[in-house]
Amino acid sequence: MIKLTHLRKIFDKRGIAGLHDINLTFSGSKLFAILGPSGSGKTTLLKVISKEILPDSGTITGNESVGYLDANTHLDPTKTMHQTLFDAVTVTDDSDQKIQLIRDMSMLFEMTGKLKTLVSELSAGQYQRVLLASFFINRPTVLLLDEPFSNLDETLRSELMTQLKSLILEREITVLWVTHQTTEALSFADHLTLLHHGSVEQEGDAYQLYFKPRTLFVAQFFGYNNLYAIKRTQDNSTWTTPWGEHLLPITSSAPEVVLVIPEESISLDSGPYEGLIQSLQFQGTYTKVEIEAEAQLLVVKIPSKMAMALSLSQKINFNIKWLDCFEINCL
Repeated sequence: MIKLTHLRKIFDKRGIAGLHDINLTFSGSKLFAILGPSGSGKTTLLKVISKEILPDSGTITGNESVGYLDANTHLDPTKTMHQTLFDAVTVTDDSDQKIQLIRDMSMLFEMTGKLKTLVSELSAGQYQRVLLASFFINRPTVLLLDEPFSNLDETLRSELMTQLKSLILEREITVLWVTHQTTEALSFADHLTLLHHGSVEQEGDAYQLYFKPRTLFVAQFFGYNNLYAIKRTQDNSTWTTPWGEHLLPITSSAPEVVLVIPEESISLDSGPYEGLIQSLQFQGTYTKVEIEAEAQLLVVKIPSKMAMALSLSQKINFNIKWLDCFEINCL
């Protein structure tokens, strides 16, 4: 377990960059995703945990064996896989024990036939497996990953993350994973922490962050486009939206909130509302459609085969499933 208490690290006099009063606990055989825009403090957090950077204040508790792997970690291309892993071992000086550990790692990562292969001759996927094996071989209890797979294609990243998830459980390792890949974080992580300007904006599992964003920033970070400031009606029975007054599933007692209309709650071709198609953005299986209605812009994703019948500036009717909407209490 690693516990961070009131952790603070500032790099400039304005106090903008760095970390601000971070209180987090990482424990168990889990994959923790650390998310946030560039400059939010993700890499700084890992470097403070790995003791590469000292915090200005706060405490880090937990006697853990920590491994740190980032996008700049490289293997010597002139060595074989066997030599690479042999040199990576730090938990023992005994040659026989080192060789046994190498056998274990080559079997674990399904690379037994590549032990005599030069690193320079490995495929991209094999290279990353050897890189991971060079850290797993020392039996860390915590592994810090700072976007080590960012240069790989989506399919290969997915394969490696699937294997890593199995290894986490098998080897009982806690993994902290910095990534810009929001979709992959939602798919693979057991727990997500979203940083913003060096502070924790929200943390929880994928469902909590995606379906219950606490702030406007969280909602926008996870791709919600349809956000509208709305007010209660005078008798407090309904809410005034750009498309009339509606009874909404809002639990907040505030007189004003930000209404979130999920894209999947909007259906086209029929409904009481009318708009004008402003853009059609083909994205493979789905097409992103932007509709202007009542001086507001609505975004909806529909199957691309359905979108083939649409055109720019076309008038279209749509409906909104109001009961699928939710609020952010930030006004």
